Amino acid sequence: MKFHPNGDFENRYISNGQKHIFIDGQVKDCKWKYVEKDSILELCDSKYKILKYEEDTIHLLTLKDKFKCLFINYNPKNEK
Repeated sequence: MKFHPNGDFENRYISNGQKHIFIDGQVKDCKWKYVEKDSILELCDSKYKILKYEEDTIHLLTLKDKFKCLFINYNPKNEK
């Protein structure tokens, strides 16, 4: 995902950098927000608890179903 300061964000495919439709198959016009006090990341209608933040990875837990997931900072252009 690419997060913009104005609350906009984009999903991207890792392999080719093209814009990506949401997993549920719907394209939504929505925003993101971070609540620092509770370490909660809100994306559209979903809320994630940030468990751990590293230089290239954010470890999250979905509040709805307690599913663990990762956001990974991956840029194939920087590979050696």
